[in-house]
Amino acid sequence: MKREDTAAAEKETGDAIVEAMVQGGIEYLFFTSGSDLVFFQEAIAKARAFGRKAPRLITMIHENPSLNAALGYAAASGKPAATAAHVDVGTQHYGSAIHTAWRSGLPVLITAGAPPVGMPGTRRGARDAAHLWLQDMYDQNGIVRQYMKWDHRLEFQDNPGLVVSRAIQVARTPPCGPVYLSLPREVALSALESKDFPNAEQLGIPRPPAPDSEGIGQIAERLVAARNPAVVVSRSGRNPASVAELVEFCELLGLPVVDAASRAYHCFPMNHALYQGSMSLAPCDLVLVFESEVPWVPGPLAPAGDAYVAVVDIDPVKLQIPTYEFPATLRLISDTPSALRALIPAVRPLITKEHRSRFEERAKRWGEAARRRVAAAHAEALATSARTPIDPLWLASCIGDALDDNCVLVDDTLSHNPMYRYLALGGSNRYFRNPGSAGGWGPGAGLGVK
Repeated sequence: MKREDTAAAEKETGDAIVEAMVQGGIEYLFFTSGSDLVFFQEAIAKARAFGRKAPRLITMIHENPSLNAALGYAAASGKPAATAAHVDVGTQHYGSAIHTAWRSGLPVLITAGAPPVGMPGTRRGARDAAHLWLQDMYDQNGIVRQYMKWDHRLEFQDNPGLVVSRAIQVARTPPCGPVYLSLPREVALSALESKDFPNAEQLGIPRPPAPDSEGIGQIAERLVAARNPAVVVSRSGRNPASVAELVEFCELLGLPVVDAASRAYHCFPMNHALYQGSMSLAPCDLVLVFESEVPWVPGPLAPAGDAYVAVVDIDPVKLQIPTYEFPATLRLISDTPSALRALIPAVRPLITKEHRSRFEERAKRWGEAARRRVAAAHAEALATSARTPIDPLWLASCIGDALDDNCVLVDDTLSHNPMYRYLALGGSNRYFRNPGSAGGWGPGAGLGVK
């Protein structure tokens, strides 16, 4: 028998798990080891020895930065990532990163080993050490279930390749998010009953829905007629392709772009004249919101009660948030690129010569406002430059000045920090902010982005 044929004959469940990851688009496995996870190392080593593709195994010494690194990688690359942790204790070490994963909107396959329950000597991988009884839990998956789109414990009767493909399919389906798969040791080390399974692409990754044409038409008509409109962004930059389309759209209508109260991704060039950072929406008669969990904080800076508010999002009612009190005139189910590709041609025929003149004047006015804002911020920082210890304003200004076109900023500061006032990052995919509210996201995310 040829060496390749021998390898195929000896395939185990762990081999199918790794193969399904590869076929599902996972290139990196952020890995924190345990005796229950040795199959990952064996299967990846075996795949490489026989010339098969396998995820690159990135050894991490703690599960929290491991999961945050997977999130950073997924955010920067647009590809799914995977993690592996040691049974229930490693799952608990994921800690607050589980919250961040849930709020991130990123496709991550979170795995953990599970202790064997087979009696000693009955099968490969069965109980053979005292700690394995201590790790046996009634519901290990329950530790993270309310933060997951999907969870499953792999069982002997499962087709492991299918289960992993299903997990990746769910994680990559908009709105993307984390999934959790626990892998009992004796199951992962068992002989593979069936070598055939559909991969995630064959199961089918849904495409974002097309926006409702009537809703697009209504937004287009309202935008052209509005006297003081604004665009609010937070998460549309998860898809970098949306940035150029949003620039075209806003330049067409002279629309100022405002960061939502919860900033997360690089949605619009920060050095563009129409970018306004944070500002009051109270004077606006129309607010168009793209993919923002918290578009503003209710109060005096929020849009007025009679303002027209349109929300465009894959999940426009935010089903992950139990209570949600933000009013909107129209909520449209769509991702940002699809909505913009429909809005731009819908708006163009409505624009008259008079409209174009008004839009150009509006763009000029907002450009001057942006210049005044930047100048005032730097003057305020300069006034603090001689203070000891260093003033946060001066520090933020120095960091902003140091960021050139070859830099990516991973921002783990608190929401009330002054950093955003001094950023002028152009292009797209150069700014990533903690998408949740758990501290400690930055170091792991920075590794994943890098």
